Amino acid sequence: MAESSSARKKNVELSRKKPDGKEKSSSSAAPSGSLKTVLNQSDWKDMLLMILESIGSLADGSAMALMMLIASSLMNSYGDASFTLKDVNKFSLAFIYVAVGVGSGAFLEGFCWARTAERQTFRIRRRYLQAVLWQDVGFFDTNHGASIASQVVSSISTDTLTIQGVLTEKIANFITNTALFVTAQLAALYLSWRLAIVAITAISMRNSGEAVSSIRTVYSYVGEERTVKAYKISLEPTLKHGIKQGLMKRMAIGTIGVTFAVWALQGWYGSTLIMHKKAKGGDVFTAVVCIVYGGLGLGGALINIKYFIEANIAASRIFEMIHRVVDIDSAKELGKTMSEVKGEVEFRNIDFEYPSRPGSLVLSKFNLKVMACQTVGLVGRSGSGKSTVINLLEKFYEPLRGHILLDGVDIKTLQLKWLRSQMGLVSQEPIPFATSIKQNICFGKEEASMEEVMEAAKAANAHNFICQLPEGYNTLVGQLGSQLSEGQKQRISIARALLRDPRILLLDEATSALDSHSEKAVQDALNQTSIGRTTIIVAHRLSVLRNADLNAVIQSGKLVESGSHEQLMQNLSGPYSIMVQLQRNFIDDEVTSKAQDTGSSSSVVLDTGIANAEQKDDTSLSQIFSDEKKTNQQQDDNYSSPSPWQLMSMAATEWKPTLIGFIADLACGLIQPLYSLCMAALLAVYFTTDHNELRSQTRIYCFAFLAFAVFAFLTNVIQHYYFWIMGESLTKRVREALFEKILTYEIEWFDKENNSSGAVCSRLATDATMERTLVADRLSILAQAISSATLAVVLGLILSWKLALVAISLRPCIIAAFYISTTTMQTMSKKILKAQNESGELASEAVVNHRIITAFCFQEKVLNLLELTQVSSKKDSYGQSWYAGFGLFLSQFITGAVPALTFWYGGRLLYHKEITYKHLFQTFLILVTTGRLIAETGTITADLSKGEMGAYFSLVKLQQLSAM
Repeated sequence: MAESSSARKKNVELSRKKPDGKEKSSSSAAPSGSLKTVLNQSDWKDMLLMILESIGSLADGSAMALMMLIASSLMNSYGDASFTLKDVNKFSLAFIYVAVGVGSGAFLEGFCWARTAERQTFRIRRRYLQAVLWQDVGFFDTNHGASIASQVVSSISTDTLTIQGVLTEKIANFITNTALFVTAQLAALYLSWRLAIVAITAISMRNSGEAVSSIRTVYSYVGEERTVKAYKISLEPTLKHGIKQGLMKRMAIGTIGVTFAVWALQGWYGSTLIMHKKAKGGDVFTAVVCIVYGGLGLGGALINIKYFIEANIAASRIFEMIHRVVDIDSAKELGKTMSEVKGEVEFRNIDFEYPSRPGSLVLSKFNLKVMACQTVGLVGRSGSGKSTVINLLEKFYEPLRGHILLDGVDIKTLQLKWLRSQMGLVSQEPIPFATSIKQNICFGKEEASMEEVMEAAKAANAHNFICQLPEGYNTLVGQLGSQLSEGQKQRISIARALLRDPRILLLDEATSALDSHSEKAVQDALNQTSIGRTTIIVAHRLSVLRNADLNAVIQSGKLVESGSHEQLMQNLSGPYSIMVQLQRNFIDDEVTSKAQDTGSSSSVVLDTGIANAEQKDDTSLSQIFSDEKKTNQQQDDNYSSPSPWQLMSMAATEWKPTLIGFIADLACGLIQPLYSLCMAALLAVYFTTDHNELRSQTRIYCFAFLAFAVFAFLTNVIQHYYFWIMGESLTKRVREALFEKILTYEIEWFDKENNSSGAVCSRLATDATMERTLVADRLSILAQAISSATLAVVLGLILSWKLALVAISLRPCIIAAFYISTTTMQTMSKKILKAQNESGELASEAVVNHRIITAFCFQEKVLNLLELTQVSSKKDSYGQSWYAGFGLFLSQFITGAVPALTFWYGGRLLYHKEITYKHLFQTFLILVTTGRLIAETGTITADLSKGEMGAYFSLVKLQQLSAM
């Protein structure tokens, strides 16, 4: 929730104090931030949500252990010839109870974390933007505008998104997987403690395989970096390097097959426990499953540490800004106010240097007195210190020495917010906020009436063009005022300053962005509004200052000459007179040059220029929108996105490696059904009473598991290696084609921001690589899914067609459960991105407009804008939280309910002697595990679809360039 103004000020004051009560200097180190700091910001609602979510995550993580305990009893009961239908019903209901309980826990997990993540992230965004808005102007100068703007946008969007991702998913995932690991190991110890102790080595081997597989990401970044560096020389070395790299990576990935060998070890030792330690077959088998899944849980928990580190880094950047102590704090209410302001301003012996340029005096012993209601023009070359005078009067900076007086009172003793409320600033580069014209003008005065807004607009010569816009004063101006001309933006800026009816009007090149006609109209308005108030004008066009009461000439930070226009022009050798003459000569030369070029008189040229400028300046917003819409529509019609089959067809040239890889993938897909077949057979062997048969059958299946390990290694290496060859060749061809076509573009194309050299190089590096990933991975996934599903269905129907039909009919439920579980958070991320983008846009505007925001003291209004931009996102987030909770509930409930129904029907078939114990579990494991494999395949496909736009860009660009 938004902090109150008093609470915020209290926090600022507390942050300024050292333990001894003294104020810290601005250079003192700010408290560091971390993920713990973020969680410490939680209110009681967030704490309750996090407690409930933690309970839900613990329940979710404990599900597998509970189900294995039930499964072990079920396996032992079904293996006993004396089991009854009552036992079948009992175990089925137990699965349902666990499914409901775990599903409820998963609902808490999804709903509560989504809610608290959204609440806490918004609070952080607000506090961060609040801290940025209250920074002094010197902070932005010393950190450079473009750099700090990029940093602010990155922090309020990317950094908060990182934190929200951790709060939404990663913490819950860590708790769930930790609970899975702990409860699975406890269950394994309970079921067969001897086997659990021996199997500790299996966990390390499994995690080692996962660690090796993660090297793919590390290697790929290094390889791509080398690819980009080598691109300008030749793509041939890149191709050779990529193929070698692919071979090494795929050999590493192939070692994951060693996990099949783990079952050989555990199967052999399990049979030994059954024969010599009287262990039960169901207990041994489920203990092994618990150990394997516990290892997966440990790996799943540890992988989140990376995200926690990223969140800590992001939080440190955010809280560094939040805890930063400002030199000039606009939030302070210290100081006095004056009941009446006449508007007399005096600068006494001012020395000043900018924080970004220490040691370089901009003003030196500067003295100037401006009488009340007097119009004063500041004249001088660029860099002489004219705008600095206005900056000091606004108290953007503190002078090194000297005093600035308002009606004889040092402004250091005045309340800063009140002081700035007495002044109206119009800067050289007006950039309105991406809101309505009315709201932009209203930034000048809180709770202004519509009549006041219109009067201010009329005074600024803005009313006429505003009324021509589609929505009038309610027209949105676009990001950074993109839908308005420079002159229109400037007139809105002037209207904003006039709305507050300031005692002192500060015009810093206020008419520099206007054409001659608009400048004259606005200048007449300014002359009228200057009556009765003190006006200080900075202008390069000296004609603007002709009617000023006093013109002060500044050179090298000192006042060298002052007087009215007529008085200064009498001194022909004076700096003012010389500047006026130089400006006249420049204008005369420019007019003569234009007249000669067009063959027209100078008057015609000037009249035409004014007319054209005025016409351009008042172009209606509706026409702008219409033109942009037509242009975008034409581009979309001419260049449609390629279909996935077009991407696939690009691999036709490399058909030999593609065919070999595809065949290897078909073979690799056969492993899972056969592996499940042997697992279930091993379980049936555990219930054999003849020890010799038990020993010999176990030996056969152990060798089978070893064979699976070797076979998995070979097929993984072959299919990945040959797909890598195809992918590297495809990447090379796409890059060559793109590079060749890009060189045909005109120079103007490269001038666009999106087509900079860095952006083009990035596309050559990433988009072509994405096509390789999409094509290769799609073919690989498709091949494995086809072979796995086909063999699973065939084996299931052969073993028990009745149970197979039931299991096959439930397969969509299993696939849906996995798909919902995986894609729920992905769907939420789209909503989160919307809030991120809106916050980033507002932060960008806030940085660009920080001087105006500071001068008009409308920091709270900007924060209110942030809240308004988040209203729809909050509503979406609330609904999405329910969706996340329901999605996880459904996922976990289906995961528990499907085995319940399958074992219930299978138990009845077993009781009526229509199926054997072995065939029951073989059919179940084959179809259920294959269903999970297909579901996981679907989630991988969903991930791949995120990168399609990058690949589509390459093909669309080729179409566009070819057409040109």
